[in-house]
Amino acid sequence: IKKGTKINIEAVAHGGSGEYTYKFAYLNTKTGKWTILQDFDKNNTLYLNLYSDKFVKSYLFKTSIHSAGS
Repeated sequence: IKKGTKINIEAVAHGGSGEYTYKFAYLNTKTGKWTILQDFDKNNTLYLNLYSDKFVKSYLFKTSIHSAGS
């Protein structure tokens, strides 16, 4: 992935009951620090513009999903 690339991360959930909420975060693999990009919300897609090569090479993304019945 190159600097300036726009990406979408879409989470899809199955099972559970009720509406789902989605949380997106990234891990800076150099510092070990997690940063929340979106806290639990109904929106299941995260839109990103990768503004630097460092950002692209140094981060790991994670999605957490909750259903209303859990």
